[in-house]
Order: sequence, then structure tokens, then C-alpha cells
Amino acid sequence: VDSAIPHNSDTAHKVPPLPSYQIVTANFCSKVSSSDSSDEEKKEELEDEDDSFYD
Repeated sequence: VDSAIPHNSDTAHKVPPLPSYQIVTANFCSKVSSSDSSDEEKKEELEDEDDSFYD
């Protein structure tokens, strides 16, 4: 068990931090998956914009 501690800390230094765009993408995906109702609202807004465009 003791030998695993320095090994874990060693690999932690080798792993680079996540790029900001990956973090943002992960947050966005989690928000979309957590609330499907907001997705429906966005679709309705897009449809309204399309109607006014064709009018």
C-alpha cells in the first residue's frame, strides 16, 4: 500500500491538466443532459424565428 502512494503522486504530475475547452464542453453536456425541458424551449424559439423569416 505504501509503495502505491509515491506511484500515484508520480503519475499525477505526468498527467496534464484538462484544456479549458474540454472543461467547458463537459459542463455544457452535463447541463443539456440534466435539463431536457430547456432543450425543447430552445427548439421552439428556433421554430418561431424560422416562421418570422419566411413571413
